[in-house]
Amino acid sequence: MKKILVVDDDDSIREIAAAFLRNEGYDVFEASCVSAANETLSNTATDLILTDYHMPDETGGDLLKKVRQNYPRVKVVLMTAAGCLVSRQEKSGFDGVISKPFRKEEFLRIIRSVVG
Repeated sequence: MKKILVVDDDDSIREIAAAFLRNEGYDVFEASCVSAANETLSNTATDLILTDYHMPDETGGDLLKKVRQNYPRVKVVLMTAAGCLVSRQEKSGFDGVISKPFRKEEFLRIIRSVVG
């Protein structure tokens, strides 16, 4: 069973994404900020991280850098609000991008394409 960490400071987005994934049979963990995500990563083998970009403590880009340095096999997908100012350069390096608000089928299609 693939393990996925969902990182978003918006409780409703995080909970919806987690519910979609659990219904598909994924083992899901949740974090509301980058520091909580780092703690989960240090204690749990993870296959994929879904992360928001703009969060209160650090950005999804900061999390991506740490993951690439410490967990190079973990895939990272960016979840970002439509129209959110995230540059093409900031999006580079992610294994996929999901626009919020997302539709369930599109969301799951991207997840499957990244982790199966």
